[in-house]
Amino acid sequence: MYTRLNKQPSVGLTITKQSGANTISTADAVFNRVARAQKLYPQLKFGLAYDQSTFIRDSVNNVMESAIIGGILAILILLFFLRNVRSTLVVALSIPTSIISTFALLYMCGFTINTMSLGGLALATGLIVDDAVVVLENIFRHMERDKKNATDAAVEGTMEIVSAVVASTWTVMVVFLPLLLIKGQAGQMFTQFALVVIFSLAVSLLDATTVVPMLATRLISGEAHHEAMTATSERRSLLQRAFVRSGQWFDVLDNNYRNGLRWTLAHRKFVLIGAFSLTAGSFLLFPLIGTELMPQTDSGDFNVNVKLPIGTALSTTDAAMRRLEAIVLSDPNVKTVFASAGSGNTRGTSVSLTPYQGALTVKLRDDRKLSTRDVIADLRKKMMGLPGVNARLSQQDIVTMMMTGGNQNVEVDIFGDDLKELTRLSKEVMAKIRNTPGLENVDVGWQESMP
Repeated sequence: MYTRLNKQPSVGLTITKQSGANTISTADAVFNRVARAQKLYPQLKFGLAYDQSTFIRDSVNNVMESAIIGGILAILILLFFLRNVRSTLVVALSIPTSIISTFALLYMCGFTINTMSLGGLALATGLIVDDAVVVLENIFRHMERDKKNATDAAVEGTMEIVSAVVASTWTVMVVFLPLLLIKGQAGQMFTQFALVVIFSLAVSLLDATTVVPMLATRLISGEAHHEAMTATSERRSLLQRAFVRSGQWFDVLDNNYRNGLRWTLAHRKFVLIGAFSLTAGSFLLFPLIGTELMPQTDSGDFNVNVKLPIGTALSTTDAAMRRLEAIVLSDPNVKTVFASAGSGNTRGTSVSLTPYQGALTVKLRDDRKLSTRDVIADLRKKMMGLPGVNARLSQQDIVTMMMTGGNQNVEVDIFGDDLKELTRLSKEVMAKIRNTPGLENVDVGWQESMP
């Protein structure tokens, strides 16, 4: 068996973590050992053909960044709606309070920080501030309209709407409860998602009915919203000018909404007919959307499994693999290509040697211009011109592998005791299936001359 990394002779080493071990921690430990080996053996060069931890690390970091950006955007929106820094601070504190408290749930339930748990936190970030905003605005209304002191306004304002706040929060929480009843692999994924959302909303409800009234008595005054409006234009700061401008926009929005609401109440039949028509039209689009378990990700890794006619010499297979390596490395989006000739194993570490088979493990650049699917489609066209070479390109999608066990989504099994008849039928079925749009890598799992 021949193995090469970017056309250079190499030895393939596959490292698999133990069951229950953390992928990222294991990968970090391996890289530390590789760095030590590099110092001990400076004449050797180490390259990376495939790293599963990269996908996990990037996915978690992307969701974490999205959650942080979502929290910042939520605070900015609150700032220009409330038009007061202190009021915004009172509401914004409910975000870290609820999220940090949710980590206790993750620890007690034995969960990890993953894409589903972080996705739940990202979703909850926008829901967390709802209760706090409602409570704070009602407290401020008592201060501004009824001229009550901060303590009385906090107590009466919170008690007035506590039942409404509890009811609205529970209606959101109960929507996620059915996710806890899902069984199987999907249940393992969505259980953490649902529990994180439910727990964070419960903490936000507790925060809105206790912490927000307390902070309101310390930070909010009855004239808070009018500070920017009463100051002269020369004495206004940049932030106060922004508040005044946003207040003017909101006044225009209120007037337009009031006029639209009056028109709606005066033309109720048209509104109802339009609402039902829009809903019915949306249902008609459902069959056109399509369904799937999980969408395929742009992982940046894919395999090329190569088969030549049975009986092909290893030297001929190696020559064909060198041509395929050159084709793949000519693509500017490709970073590394690990090739093995004489084995169908993409890692090049198989003890089952097959002279007429080969494989490529391809890793794309992080700054690539095309998606993994586009690169595969382009390379598939170039490889089709090689005579006698059956090359099957498939993306290494960790999500699909976990949920379905592999990228081969459709299999047709043909049973019988006559090998000649099975061969004829398999060719007939394959010829018909190849004409089905949307299918790729159509092949037969048995060959005529195989004993």
